[in-house]
Amino acid sequence: MPALPDYPNVLKVRTLFTIGSDTDVRTTLHFLYSGTAPTDAVCSTIAGDLQGFSVSALQAVLGNENTLDGVTVQDLTSATAGYGEDLTVTDGTETGAPLPAATCVLASAAIARRYRGGKPRNYWPLGTSTDLLNPSAWVGASVTAFDVAIAAYINDIVGWTVSGTTVGAWVSISYYEGFTSILNPVTGRTRDVPKVRAAAITPDTVLSMAISPRPATQRRRSQQR
Repeated sequence: MPALPDYPNVLKVRTLFTIGSDTDVRTTLHFLYSGTAPTDAVCSTIAGDLQGFSVSALQAVLGNENTLDGVTVQDLTSATAGYGEDLTVTDGTETGAPLPAATCVLASAAIARRYRGGKPRNYWPLGTSTDLLNPSAWVGASVTAFDVAIAAYINDIVGWTVSGTTVGAWVSISYYEGFTSILNPVTGRTRDVPKVRAAAITPDTVLSMAISPRPATQRRRSQQR
């Protein structure tokens, strides 16, 4: 697999969670930045600040049997650009029976560019059984609470400045374009493998966000290991 293209002046922000016994749950966002390129130390400081933002915004809608496990910040400008993390663990505070590990809140982002394959989306491991109206729908008030919490977290991040680095707009980046069909010589069947872009394209600014009224699923979170 070819190396992924570099994205100049883009920060990759991962919010980390433990859900049940799964300690490797994360939700990834991307933001433009301006000003000074962040060093490892600056990325660590930004991660610490964002960790605080995540607790303020998300703790109340995260089940009390799950935890926020911190934030990592990576500059995607090059393979040697800055990286930092804050791995402070904080318990969620929402009461109620835990949801299945694969159940999550789907936040869809709107961008101006249209392309085949859907639209940017993020999966957040939030909520408890009290947020379910029925097995296929969230309670309306819970949808609003998720929307407010995630939006507050993102709004806290945008515009944050540390040592000359200012975090800018929430964006979507694209690493792949088209597919390569690979033939299985035994079965005679083909499968489509995404093609890595030869170079980065201009990141798409996120124009708005919408929370799905239906619970979403990330199957890999419930798979046997």
